[in-house]
Amino acid sequence: MDRLRVGVLASGRGTDFQSLVDARDRGDLAVEIVVLVCNVPGAPVIARAKKAEVPAVVIDHRPFGKDRAAFEREVVKVLKEKRTDLVVFAGSLPRVTQTLSLAVYAEFARSFDVALAIGGLLVAFSFALLLVVKWLSFGWTSPFRFAASSSA
Repeated sequence: MDRLRVGVLASGRGTDFQSLVDARDRGDLAVEIVVLVCNVPGAPVIARAKKAEVPAVVIDHRPFGKDRAAFEREVVKVLKEKRTDLVVFAGSLPRVTQTLSLAVYAEFARSFDVALAIGGLLVAFSFALLLVVKWLSFGWTSPFRFAASSSA
């Protein structure tokens, strides 16, 4: 079975991105991270991607000015070119807008011929995946283990 092809959007230090890479490398997350899209040239997350042998694409949002839609179209274009199955919002890209969320959702819904009514589903799933990765990065086998051990 093919691994899920994941695209990661980030723009800062890259700690969330690193958690995904670490979980993948340990075998806790059966994914292929096919691209990191970053909007800040020189951001530390780019070096992390290079070290992890993940292609990084920098799309500086500043030249787009107030035209968020044009910037977001470029992001979606890269994700499509890399044939991503899932997009993880793992950083502080400036204002992830409904336009980007819906564009990503629409593209991937079409790819799978899925008719879902909730455009934010992809964002919610990405957030849930990031939480799971954070749990795994702390060595917890479930989110309930911490709660159980703290009451002892």
